Amino acid sequence: MGSELFGKVLGIVGLGRIGKEVASRMQSFGMRTIGYDPITPPQVSASWGVEQMPLEELWPQCDYITVHTPLMPSTVGLLNDESFAKCKKGVKVVNCARGGIIDEAALLRALESGQCGGAGLDVFVEEPPKDRALVEHPNVISCPHLGASTKEAQARCGEDIALQMVDMVNGRKLIGAVNAQILVSTFTEESHQLIRLGEAVGALLQACTTSNKPLSSVQITTLGDSMKTSTSYLSSSVLVGLLKHDGCSPNLINVLSLSKEAGNQGKPEPLRGRRGV
Repeated sequence: MGSELFGKVLGIVGLGRIGKEVASRMQSFGMRTIGYDPITPPQVSASWGVEQMPLEELWPQCDYITVHTPLMPSTVGLLNDESFAKCKKGVKVVNCARGGIIDEAALLRALESGQCGGAGLDVFVEEPPKDRALVEHPNVISCPHLGASTKEAQARCGEDIALQMVDMVNGRKLIGAVNAQILVSTFTEESHQLIRLGEAVGALLQACTTSNKPLSSVQITTLGDSMKTSTSYLSSSVLVGLLKHDGCSPNLINVLSLSKEAGNQGKPEPLRGRRGV
């Protein structure tokens, strides 16, 4: 006997473009969609029918969990022994994002104990995996990292990249994360003003620097809680203004790499947000 998706709860960890598309498709089966994302504002995901909540609240509610995050230190082993212990017995998990987001050893233990009722895996820590324990488990469906492996998907990917390049040159909003500390939510009129201010501050620092040696670090202090969300792009914009001189063409995308090449620290000092009075 199988089981229906109708009426089940799907937890979506990572509410970017793919997470949004997954939510749309699974809602058509009558699933309730909840999720977690540290970047996407809750009011935005709510407009697609996804209720956001902390992971501690999400785990116990899910009948199914799917992950759609990048692989980074904060997401390695996101689903582990502790996470599985907080889930419903028999929860099913899907990883079509990156190998390692789900702790494979913990997943196998959860499958063997019945705490996890099944898994769908398109990605693994080692590809192809030499340890076949998960691949050969009767409650696991596995694929050899097939995501976007169609002619149509590859054509759309190329077209999307080209259109994003045009949008960037024309100053329009960017869709999805770019290879920089810049996100769609930062491309507001207010953030554009802060970016221009940051570049002006960096240019002023450059003009006031009499030494031929590059600055080793830059520290920026802001006042007010509202400035805390501007950390990444304001830091990068200051570096753009600081490095913009003959022979160097920095932008918000490449400035961290250029700063490292110029002898600056690869990561600028974080902005220090303080409550204003």
